[in-house]
Amino acid sequence: PLLVLGFSIKTNCGADDIFVADDKGADRSYPEILLETLAFGSCNKQTKISEQALAWEAVKAANPQVWLWTGDAVYAKNHSKAALVEALAEQRQVQGYADLVGPRNTQLRIVDGVWDDHDLGVNDGGLEVPGIPARQTHFLDFLGEAADSPRRRRRGLYRRIDLGSGARRVRLIMLDTRSFRQAHVIPSTGAWCRGVPVLGRLTPLFAAATRGLATLTGLTAAHRGDVLGQAQWRWLEKQLALDQEVGEEAFPGGDGGDGGVPAFTVVVSSVQVLTSAPLFESWAHFPVAKARLLELFRKYNPRGLVLLSGDVHFAEVSRAGSCGDYDCCGGAGSGDGGGDDGTRNEPQAVGKGQGCYGEVGCDQIVEVTSSGLTHTCMTSSLLTRLTCLPVLRSFVAHRIEPGAFYTGANFGTLEIDWDAPGGAKLTAAVRSAATGKVVFEIERRSCSLRPVTCGDPRVGPQHGAINER
Repeated sequence: PLLVLGFSIKTNCGADDIFVADDKGADRSYPEILLETLAFGSCNKQTKISEQALAWEAVKAANPQVWLWTGDAVYAKNHSKAALVEALAEQRQVQGYADLVGPRNTQLRIVDGVWDDHDLGVNDGGLEVPGIPARQTHFLDFLGEAADSPRRRRRGLYRRIDLGSGARRVRLIMLDTRSFRQAHVIPSTGAWCRGVPVLGRLTPLFAAATRGLATLTGLTAAHRGDVLGQAQWRWLEKQLALDQEVGEEAFPGGDGGDGGVPAFTVVVSSVQVLTSAPLFESWAHFPVAKARLLELFRKYNPRGLVLLSGDVHFAEVSRAGSCGDYDCCGGAGSGDGGGDDGTRNEPQAVGKGQGCYGEVGCDQIVEVTSSGLTHTCMTSSLLTRLTCLPVLRSFVAHRIEPGAFYTGANFGTLEIDWDAPGGAKLTAAVRSAATGKVVFEIERRSCSLRPVTCGDPRVGPQHGAINER
């Protein structure tokens, strides 16, 4: 049976009374589901029917047990709640999506995820958006969340799901990076002049420019704004701490019985965590919050940690050393990134590192960004198309390789081989939304983050041979 899960609720000024303290059951465990394939994606325009037909056919062909929205499931035509409801209803009627999540697809067990700014209803929006509780209720309705679900009683969309049991358990931690997010150091103009000819298209680009300016002038580095809110921070630390008292001595190599350390931990953030590009929305614009997040990862060392994100209208693979920097030993990455000619249906629309990047070392935090189910930076406005590749080629320090990006329509998959030689192995891939073919992929073993030893030749990502399929 299809388990349609969903989100929780974010409050706005004066609306706290719709929430109750008892949200027991909002986080769930499904020991009967051994996770082998998960698919995820973001940035989906409900009006692009032909593009969606290709994308959902490709997603369904991957046979996922879980589908995760990583943000922007729809794009409302204006900032009103009515427009958001209309957009969500329209998306539910899209044939390919309805077939994927419908009861006849018995392979798909769970539909869940997080929202971003456009399915919140306001570009670059955060906690200042009016009517967030009602908006979140509508989004829960879109996902088919039960009317009496405990998630509807919790302030915030965040949620934990455990899949499998014992040594074959996967923990999904989904973060709400919108409902509690404070303003950028220079408040975004991204939502200004919505619907106004010319100006409406220019203000998001101006917002990107102000983010870049704030970074260059040092304003961002001094910014103390938050992303998650204190309740969500407490919850997150609790989820990362779960089972950690068992320790590696009790369950070496991630093995053990029920209640042992999860073999893999997947953390979903709608905006990027590790990017070095200052023009896009990301955790980098909230340096105190980002440092706190990475410190939690170092403190609890979750096994097989993989970050998933969306938002940016292209796909890429990012990494940081376990110290939280791009290169813990100095010498951040550099090089000439790749690109494409913007042809939407061509799977070769990718940077020069196409193929398999091999196994990521246990000294690395890795992030897979998939953004652009129906559109990307190379199928947007003329100005966006002109600036897309120069920007992507200019900021490469965070990538596993400078060319590890893709500007064709895309979605992502996680596949777990529990019986792989040497222990369980997770393969994270970006796939063409037009064909379903793998564009690039990385592999991750079930190991905790290891401290970096500078001068050790094993430090850094381990690159494998090209392995197109």
